[in-house]
Amino acid sequence: MNEIEYERSQEREDNEHIKEAFADYDGPGELYRSTYKYTACGPSVGLLVVDTCETGEFRNGWRYCDDLYELGTWEDMDKRGLLITGISVSSIVEGVEATTDTIEIDTRADALADRMVAADEDDIAWTLSRLFDDAVQEVDKQASDIWDATHGCDTCQAHWVAEGHGDGTIDGAVPVWSDCPDCEGAGTII
Repeated sequence: MNEIEYERSQEREDNEHIKEAFADYDGPGELYRSTYKYTACGPSVGLLVVDTCETGEFRNGWRYCDDLYELGTWEDMDKRGLLITGISVSSIVEGVEATTDTIEIDTRADALADRMVAADEDDIAWTLSRLFDDAVQEVDKQASDIWDATHGCDTCQAHWVAEGHGDGTIDGAVPVWSDCPDCEGAGTII
């Protein structure tokens, strides 16, 4: 190994801050499953993964949802030289052709350090955890807003008609009436 290769190998990042940020989970599959299960919109979670060993056994790129289990545990990823360089969170709203924004987080240590300084924080793993939680909450809010704009029940529609809003739809979709006695403001469940 020449001097330049040695310097690059010393600069190679690891997943330590990611493992610390998500220490409650054995690996990316569990992180996804817990996020999906305990968030109303059931968000999609993706990881941008790079093979730092360049063995050719792993194709660099995004892995999503159940495919994250194929990465194994955080330790398995370390052994294989797989580095997480990004996280994405998004959601598809059931019953309509609508998706939330995709929120991406650059998980490289230098990018997180910049975000940490900007937010006057002092812990890189905590910063990543907060950014992920904020992304999940934002996607959940967007999905809820899309749902509320498109999934009103028949009683919701009758209310909007009675209020003078034409046929009670907006672009063919019935908005949820938050005080609806039938769906209790939850809209039509698919």
